[in-house]
Formats: sequence, C-alpha cells, structure tokens
Amino acid sequence: MTVLIVIGAILLFFLIIGLIPLGAGVEYSSDGLILEAVAGPVRIRLVPKSEAVPKKKKDKPKTKKKKKDRKKKENKPFSEGGAGEKKGGMPEKILQVLPTVFQTLGRFLRSLTIRELTVRYTVGGEDPSRTAIQYGAMSGGMQLLEPLLSRMRIRKRDIRFRCDFTREKDDVYVKATAVIMIWQLIYIVLKLDFRAIFRLLK
Repeated sequence: MTVLIVIGAILLFFLIIGLIPLGAGVEYSSDGLILEAVAGPVRIRLVPKSEAVPKKKKDKPKTKKKKKDRKKKENKPFSEGGAGEKKGGMPEKILQVLPTVFQTLGRFLRSLTIRELTVRYTVGGEDPSRTAIQYGAMSGGMQLLEPLLSRMRIRKRDIRFRCDFTREKDDVYVKATAVIMIWQLIYIVLKLDFRAIFRLLK
C-alpha cells in the first residue's frame, strides 16, 4: 500500500509540473520596452532590470602604455580557393533536416497559447495623403496576417489601426503574452527526428 501511495505521489508531482505554463510577455509603450518571463503565476521582469547603485571608481594612477606596431589589414577582393576561405557543406544534409524543422515549428505554434495580443497603431502626420497611404498599407498587411492569426490559439485579441491628423508622429502600443505547457514542450522534443539531426552533426 505504501508503494502505491509513493508511486501515486510521484505521478501527481510530474502531472502538476507538466501543467505549469512557461512563456514570455512583452509590452511596448511610451514608457519603453518591458520584457517578462512567465512561469505559472510568477512573472519575472527581464527588461528593464532594476537599477543597481553605481560604485565609486577609485582614481588609478595613469601609466604609460607601450605603443605596439600593428600591421593594417588590407581589404582583399573575394577570390575563389583562398587560403583562409572555408568550404561550404553538403546541401543534402540541410535539406534532410528541413522537414523536421517545419514539423517542429508547426507543432510549437499549434501548442502555443497567446493569452493576450494587443496592438494599437495610430498613424499621424500633417500630410493627409501620406497618412492615408500608410494607413492603407498597415490595414493591408493586417489582412495578410489574418490567416496565420486565425490558426493560432488567442484568448484575448485587440488589434486596431486609426488615423489622427492632429499628431505629428505615429504612435504604437503593443502588449502580448504567450505560454506553452511543459508537457507540450516534452512532447515536441520527443517527436523530433533525432536521426536526421545526428546525420547533420556528423
């Protein structure tokens, strides 16, 4: 009975660990860029880091440095078969790994969960024609990205573009948080074609 309890506790522990989401969050506004790492309910700010107290530098006595003669490197034109020129590898190895790369990328994007995706872009400028052209270009680019975004798992989405002729410059606000479960990462790693990877490393 004790053995079953221990095994059950171990399985429960790994189940809880596998359900922990890992990811990153980014926010860009007039205050600057904020980058955070996400691990479950914990958010760790990576950028900007907390400002450290600057240490006072002690004045060191100036020492005379010896000047060393260095030969200037001349820019040589590209020539085939140079002595220091590296030879390229076999493209067949890269082509063998490409299916694995695309499959892994597809699994990763399908497993990714975007908790929030907010993009607010304001096109500003005193020139109405330039503002209208840029607004049309931004809207057209969004239409091209729509098929990709529709395939992704997005819980909260707010993407808006607008014109403001009273602004002198453009204004953009971006906030996004994406996570993936640990068990999903393990599954993606186990599905890798290690044979193709080892052939590439040889």
